[in-house]
Amino acid sequence: MSVIDALSAGFGALGRSPGWALIPVAVDILLWLGPRLSPRPLAIRAFENLSQLSARLAAEGAADATQTWRQVAEQIGSVNLLGLITWWQVPTVIGPRPVPSPWPVPTIAVESWPLGLGLTVGLGLAGLLLAAVYLGGLASALRGGVPGGFVAFALRGWGRLTVLVLLGLAALTVTAVPVLILVAVLNLISPALAEAVTLLWAIALVWVNIYLFFVHPAMFVSDVGPVEAIRASTVLVRRNFGPAMGLILLFYLISFGMSIIWNALMVGWAGVLLAVAGNAVVASGLILGAMVFYKDRSGRQREVSLG
Repeated sequence: MSVIDALSAGFGALGRSPGWALIPVAVDILLWLGPRLSPRPLAIRAFENLSQLSARLAAEGAADATQTWRQVAEQIGSVNLLGLITWWQVPTVIGPRPVPSPWPVPTIAVESWPLGLGLTVGLGLAGLLLAAVYLGGLASALRGGVPGGFVAFALRGWGRLTVLVLLGLAALTVTAVPVLILVAVLNLISPALAEAVTLLWAIALVWVNIYLFFVHPAMFVSDVGPVEAIRASTVLVRRNFGPAMGLILLFYLISFGMSIIWNALMVGWAGVLLAVAGNAVVASGLILGAMVFYKDRSGRQREVSLG
C-alpha cells in the first residue's frame, strides 16, 4: 500500500466511524468556553525573584535581562493550564493559548507552587487517559473492535502511555544533562563549537522522532507495550525507510499547512467553530492514515519473517 493509499484509507475509516473525531472537538470547545486556570500569580512571583537576582548581580545588560524575564512572565501568565489535557496526541487548535470566547468565562488563579505542580501532574495524567481513549477509538475503528472490551483496551493504553512518557523523560534526562554540561563548557572555550554540538543534538532528536513516529500506532493497533512498540516502530522505519519518510513528511506538511488555515479562520465564533471541526477531521484522518500504513507494513514484515 502506497502512502497516498494509506492516507486515503485512513480518511475512509474515519468516514465510517466519525464519532471519534468529536473528542478533539469537545476538548477545544471546553478550552474555548470553559473556565480557565491561570498561572499568572506564579509567573509574576517568579519574575519578581529573577528581577531581584538581576539587580543584586548588577551586571551589564541586567536591565535587558529583566525586560526579557518580564515578557516571559507575561506569556506564561496568559496561558490556560487546562490546556495540559491536550499535551499528548489529542489534536486541538486552541490548546493552552487564550482564545476570546463569545461571553465572559471564569478565571481561576493558581497561587501556590504545590497546587500548580499538582494540577500539572493531574491534568497530564488526564490528558494521557484522554489520548488513550482517542487513539484507542481510532484503532478500534480500524481493527473493527478490540478483544476484551474497549474500556479495558483504553485503560491498558493509558498505562502504556504513562510508562512511555516516564521512559522518555528518563532517557531525555540521562542524555540531555551531559550534553548541556558539555555545551556550557564549550561555550567558554569556543561558542562556535558549542553551537555545533547543539545543532548535532537537535539533529539527533529529529532522527529519534522519525524512528519513533509509529510508536502510538504500534501500541494501539498491535496492542503491545511501550518497549515492544518502540522496537516495532524502529524496525518498520528501517525496513521501509523511503515510504515511511514520505508518509512522515506528508503528515507534517499537511498538518503545518492546515494549522496556518485554521489560525487564519479563528476570527469570530463562527471561524473558531469551523477551525475546530476542520482540524478534528483532518488530524484524525491523518492519524488513522499512519495507523493504516503501520498495519499494512507491519503485516508484510510478519509475512516475510514467517515465510
